[in-house]
Amino acid sequence: MSDPAAPGAGDRPPDYGQYPPPYGRPQIDRHVGWFVVSWLFLWPRALYSLLSAFLNIDRALAVGDIAGAQYQAERVRKHGIIALTVGVAWLVIVFALFVAVGTSAGSGHVCVGTSNC
Repeated sequence: MSDPAAPGAGDRPPDYGQYPPPYGRPQIDRHVGWFVVSWLFLWPRALYSLLSAFLNIDRALAVGDIAGAQYQAERVRKHGIIALTVGVAWLVIVFALFVAVGTSAGSGHVCVGTSNC
């Protein structure tokens, strides 16, 4: 049997192989998914979101402003939702125009002059 007091017996911590709990800063949901959505659907809005909100999360956490970091994270989410809404509306409008132009152009005949079409 091994002696528990022997050297090397207790070198391994009990939570070996697991990540330690986060120390220091609290974990804030940064809404990275909404940030990616804003890049996909409306990239100018994503640039604004990046410069005005996403980068400020770490700055607020660094000075201990948890409420400010949460506010900035919610702004990122808001910009993502706006980008998704505008992007989907834009796609619907483009698709509707594509269908409208396609059906009018595909009527099979061309009206020339004053003839009755």
